[in-house]
Amino acid sequence: MANRYRNKDIRIRVTETEKEMIKKKSLAAGFESINSYAHKMLLSGLVVKVDLKELLELNNEINKIGVNINQIAYKANSSNRVTLDDIARVEKLLKEVQSVQFEMLKKLSFKI
Repeated sequence: MANRYRNKDIRIRVTETEKEMIKKKSLAAGFESINSYAHKMLLSGLVVKVDLKELLELNNEINKIGVNINQIAYKANSSNRVTLDDIARVEKLLKEVQSVQFEMLKKLSFKI
């Protein structure tokens, strides 16, 4: 590290508001200069990309399962009877929800 020399530069343009935000973030992270903060973030910063399409699909699947559970609840409330079959269906649907959530978490964890 004794002969370390940075002889290349990268320039970016920002608005005054963006510059202030960057300055606040660099100070909050303990850096004395924006340059040091930018250097650290560019070399080892983390960028997270979330695909909302998959989250929407998860939401739709859970919604469909919720509709089925509501139908069973309606039947139970209107007849004051719940069969073992109804309970088994609810348990199956809840396991389905857990499975869908688990698969989504696996997908998201591989993207981070």
